[in-house]
Amino acid sequence: MKYYTFLKLIKISILILTIISVLGVKVVQSNESFEENIFKFKLIEDNNVLMSYIGEDKILKGNIIGKLSNSVLNFKKAKISCDFLGRSYTGRGFSCGFAEVEDLGGYCYISLPNNIDSLLTKWECATTAGFNGDAICKGKVSVVSGSGKFAGIVGFGEIEMPLSKAILEKKIEDPIKLKVKIKYPLDIKKN
Repeated sequence: MKYYTFLKLIKISILILTIISVLGVKVVQSNESFEENIFKFKLIEDNNVLMSYIGEDKILKGNIIGKLSNSVLNFKKAKISCDFLGRSYTGRGFSCGFAEVEDLGGYCYISLPNNIDSLLTKWECATTAGFNGDAICKGKVSVVSGSGKFAGIVGFGEIEMPLSKAILEKKIEDPIKLKVKIKYPLDIKKN
């Protein structure tokens, strides 16, 4: 009887090890590296940005829309729509003195022309110096979900966008830039 129980335990152990090794291979196969994508969206002129005051702080909310202005594999002719909420206040920004600082956060919906294949991203940014020394909003972005051919996609990266003040004054010089590392599930064809 003890010998039979011992053989049964060995069989169960072998079965468990086989299952773990098969699952381990699947995890290793799906752990491909992230692909870096750089999106540049040119904003339209008529974006909806509203400003209200609470004390000396400005509360900003709005929706900005743009079209992809560079070539990104799998995202040809993509559009972006971002909803945001934040505040603008006098504080220490990127300069030595006091300046107007914006802290913004929101969601961006990136969609292909078929409106089926899309990504939803969540982001936060704060005022900092841009490449040309001008003020921009720079921060972090993460992929929340995907649909259509982007279902199951994950990703993270950085966002750079014009300040809402520049959008409000229609002085948009810089596009929205997303530098996102994306990982596709194994069963998604990337082409």
